[in-house]
Amino acid sequence: LPALALRRLSATWAAAPIPALGGRTPREAIATPGGLERVKGLLRQYEAGEAEQARAQQRAEFSFQFLWDALGIAR
Repeated sequence: LPALALRRLSATWAAAPIPALGGRTPREAIATPGGLERVKGLLRQYEAGEAEQARAQQRAEFSFQFLWDALGIAR
């Protein structure tokens, strides 16, 4: 997907229930230390997958930094 489409799809991610977070939203999950680490882990997984796809497709990587920023969390 083009970067703009990925950004649109991800725009509501912080407020959407995520099965990997036990049905909690990332915003809810970061309220606890364990949830914060799970959210960071998901973001790192997304970034690693994107890096792999970008290399395979010989294109620039899409940055997920806006999600880190939206949640107000540091790497």
